[in-house]
Amino acid sequence: MVNAIMSVLYKFDLATKTLALTTDNASSMILCSKLIIAELEKEFNNLNFAHYRCFAHILNLAVMKGIELVDTSIEKIRSLMNYLKSSQPTNEALKRLYKAKNIKFLTPKLDIKMRWNSVYYMLEK
Repeated sequence: MVNAIMSVLYKFDLATKTLALTTDNASSMILCSKLIIAELEKEFNNLNFAHYRCFAHILNLAVMKGIELVDTSIEKIRSLMNYLKSSQPTNEALKRLYKAKNIKFLTPKLDIKMRWNSVYYMLEK
């Protein structure tokens, strides 16, 4: 990874202009950033280069941990949404019921594991 990143920095003449690297929390990326920092310090005396951990990734990890606290409830809702999405007759019956009650029908939505806000959108439906 270090070689690939440094190759791009050299190729586009960015090695002396790059200020930071933002990554997830993988140990391989933390090591990669340390090696890049060392190379930039040695090669260009660049002491300003820094490594930042992606806030969105950290937020996603924190929210997913919180969701684990109510996971059995989420699993039940996920199972229901999956059933509603995959059963055309049930879906059509629900649409007719909503229409008869003059309520706006919201299409069932499943969450995506890597997107914590998708749990919110699934629950919203």
